[in-house]
Amino acid sequence: MMPQQHIALLELGGSHTECLYAQVLFLQQQGYAVHMICNAHLWPSLAYIPGLAGHQLHTVKSCAANHLGIWWQLRGYLRRFNIRTIVVNTAENSLVRDLTVLPLPVRRWVGIVHNGRKFNRGFTLRRIIFRKIRRCFVLNDTLLQHVQPPRGMHVGCFYPVFFPPMPVPPLEKPVGEVWICIPGSVMPSRRDYGSLLAQVAKHGLPVYMKLIFLGKYDANSYPELAARLQSLPCAGQVVTFKEAVSEPLFQAYLAQSDVILPLLHPGGHLFEQYIRTRISGAYNLAFAWKIPLLMERSFGQWEDFARHAVLYAVHDLLETLLALAGNPTERAARKAALEADPKFSFAVQCQRYMKLLQ
Repeated sequence: MMPQQHIALLELGGSHTECLYAQVLFLQQQGYAVHMICNAHLWPSLAYIPGLAGHQLHTVKSCAANHLGIWWQLRGYLRRFNIRTIVVNTAENSLVRDLTVLPLPVRRWVGIVHNGRKFNRGFTLRRIIFRKIRRCFVLNDTLLQHVQPPRGMHVGCFYPVFFPPMPVPPLEKPVGEVWICIPGSVMPSRRDYGSLLAQVAKHGLPVYMKLIFLGKYDANSYPELAARLQSLPCAGQVVTFKEAVSEPLFQAYLAQSDVILPLLHPGGHLFEQYIRTRISGAYNLAFAWKIPLLMERSFGQWEDFARHAVLYAVHDLLETLLALAGNPTERAARKAALEADPKFSFAVQCQRYMKLLQ
């Protein structure tokens, strides 16, 4: 019998834990012993993952001495467990740059690039990091049409739409209530909350609907948004969170959500990137939980949204949302279509992932 092969997943950035769970499941299913190397503040979102072979936690700072210390500790850990393959969960950051320059006992580097624009014009990524990382994933098939990797690089795509079981806190949802989920930290620079709230302020919401801003909301940082939320005639139907939402609570809300609304609109900051080279984590959450997506009509050029999303013009956002929320048959049909699509099956996505990795 061959000895079990060890592999390390590396996330030393500030987020993207949602992309790690599926990778652990894929690798464990293929017989790998999986190690988690991550930023210490991310560990509470990962500690419950069953079957990890080990982990190493780091406090990351933006200075050479800190990066050198992390390299030294990582080098020792990789040697101790004879780990020769690293998957970098967020390839585009300065610490990864330093780790790829310094000597490590790694034969195969694989990375995930979250902002495909950096494939095309990111000097550090293209000229330094990609000298070591020669296999890369993006997280939606449409991005493959817009990235320009260096010659000789292998680029593939997988969808991290699987999550290990965890104890989920019970949430009371009245029969007939419809939850509209806007996942992610509340950031007006990225999402067009204004258009939605202006339409809600003018027309209101049916009593059976709730808007759930599923992420940390700091009212002091966004006083204009806070004032608009507080002045809504249906303010009691808006759910926000003062602190970061724990992974179990996050999943509990998603499990009962009826519509996912990313709120990415033309004219918004980074919209031109979102339409070509960047994704929102909301997409894969919708595909994971088989929840209908409501997308601005510019995204109709994306294969996944042309097939599975409800498209709208910004001025008709609330009207389109009310039509979907008030039609349980339509929502059920869209959910069934997502569940039946083989593209989002574990077998297909695991095969995609392992094909590039190996």
